[in-house]
Amino acid sequence: MLTPLREPTEADLIAATETNYAAYFAGFTILPQMQLWREADYTAFVADSAPGSTVLATRFTAATADAKIHAVLARLTPLVRQTWWQVLPASQPTDLATRLLAAGLTELTHESRPVMTLALAGHSPAPTVPPTLTIHRVSDANLMADWTRASALGFEASPTNVQPYHDAYSALGFAEDAPWQHFVGYVDGAPVTSATLLLAGGLAGVYDVSTAPVARRQGLGGAITRACLAAAQARGLHHAVLQASAEGVGVYARLGFRELYRERNFGWTRPATL
Repeated sequence: MLTPLREPTEADLIAATETNYAAYFAGFTILPQMQLWREADYTAFVADSAPGSTVLATRFTAATADAKIHAVLARLTPLVRQTWWQVLPASQPTDLATRLLAAGLTELTHESRPVMTLALAGHSPAPTVPPTLTIHRVSDANLMADWTRASALGFEASPTNVQPYHDAYSALGFAEDAPWQHFVGYVDGAPVTSATLLLAGGLAGVYDVSTAPVARRQGLGGAITRACLAAAQARGLHHAVLQASAEGVGVYARLGFRELYRERNFGWTRPATL
């Protein structure tokens, strides 16, 4: 059973956000080609397709960090062509970023994203919905297909890249009391905006928020995010978190979100000779 965070410290929120993010990746391991390694001092999501391989929750000691970094990369080498390595406020050692650079990784500055949080107490999620927009919780395969179409449009992604999301979310199911919830928005009957809500780590994680290019700047992204917040409040959650794109920061700030920390990502690509 999920125990909601009530009066968390900043450190509590950061730790819960990391837990929620790990749970997000764990959901994809329902697909046979994806793995989650939960080691004592790091977690790695291993996939050679979307949503992409990522190392997170690093807790190395200063004495062993360099050797551990090389060992993780060696373990990943036969399995994936590339991976991201997250550096978050709780990552250890404190100079992990410097050590990753020394190991040959490159900082993905364009993927340095603010992680934002919102206290839901006293926040009214009742949306100011554009009159042409209708939002539905995904409760069956047909709505999931529409969610996938909206997501592909919003992220301008190929069918190959969005298929793992469709397959994993479909396999996880659409129960109303499930930790995973998905929402799709329609304008004039066409699916144009989508979002995912994950209840884990004591808080609500909002993911996969997208709006088709032709429907942007009409308040749709804010409206579907509010739908996620309303669902989280209905389930008794008190705090929400999300990763904001450069385009989304202003939208989320207007909803009351504030920056909790900035996520740094470092990229590794398997050498061509291997």
